[in-house]
Amino acid sequence: MMNLEMASSPLVSIIIPVYNSEKYLAQCLDSVIGQTYENLEIILVDDGSDDSSLTICSDYQKKDDRIVLLPQKKSGVSAARNAGIAAATGECILFVDSDDWIEPDTVAKMMTMFLENHLDCVFMDISVVDENGENELDAYVNYAKGVVVDAKTVISDVLFDIIGSHLCRFMIKKEHFASVVFPLGRVFEDYARICFVLENCDKIGFLGEKLYYYRKNTSGIVNGANTVKKLYDYFLALEDRYQYALSFSDICACACFGKLIETAVIILSFTNMNQEATKGNERLVSHIRAYVNNLKLKDLMRSQAKAKYKINALLCKTGLDRLIYPIYRKVRK
Repeated sequence: MMNLEMASSPLVSIIIPVYNSEKYLAQCLDSVIGQTYENLEIILVDDGSDDSSLTICSDYQKKDDRIVLLPQKKSGVSAARNAGIAAATGECILFVDSDDWIEPDTVAKMMTMFLENHLDCVFMDISVVDENGENELDAYVNYAKGVVVDAKTVISDVLFDIIGSHLCRFMIKKEHFASVVFPLGRVFEDYARICFVLENCDKIGFLGEKLYYYRKNTSGIVNGANTVKKLYDYFLALEDRYQYALSFSDICACACFGKLIETAVIILSFTNMNQEATKGNERLVSHIRAYVNNLKLKDLMRSQAKAKYKINALLCKTGLDRLIYPIYRKVRK
């Protein structure tokens, strides 16, 4: 194993966006400050938390001088990521979400592969766990251990959703964020920008070990209006990816276009069945309906969208969905 003494090892900036994470924050921070690789800059961006998260961050800062605390008014996770990147002084950046945690040797293992193979980026695998962090629900595992590939191969797999788009999956040279700004006021910000982050990499390595624990919220209250906003943000992220794919690969662009159509139909179907969810989201729904209405019939039928979504898109284009869904709602009652 390569010598990773602090004096000869690159500084790694670990950026942790924080918002109302008091329940899990200590576990996250303990896992980061306890890394066996010690040459770290730990940037905590508190996004206007109204619980005790900021106090917890402040307490940890007093205990560890590697911690940089950046409080900001509530502006969303994209603004927090942008602020963290702007403040980072490390050669490499690693994101960790404030309700997740990492293994003690995560950075050491990633840095070893990074240096030994002269990489721009190193991916690790993710274990998806329940809220208590006790049971694995899923795992994000891709290439075999130790594989090194070019950026074009990875981006293609990202666009086909073969590789997940979580920013917390990889450590990467900071320089690759130079021209990347995450879209403000939106979630799925990583889905929208990951290809832009990876595109200038030369070699990308895959560690092939589950070192990151992603906590899945399974008990959250489903809010109709909030669901529409999240679906809309996903649609916008898909639009970004589709525009990127148009200049990257025709095959990838076709795949992204099909997902774009399917997501638009899902939003319209959801709001047709849950009219309360439309309140406050009228502009978003109008945008989606206009998108579907403007689809050329030949493009719709040639797309890779599944047949049921193509049929629903045709119903939306003709306005028949507004006649059918009220009847369907009555039948369901």
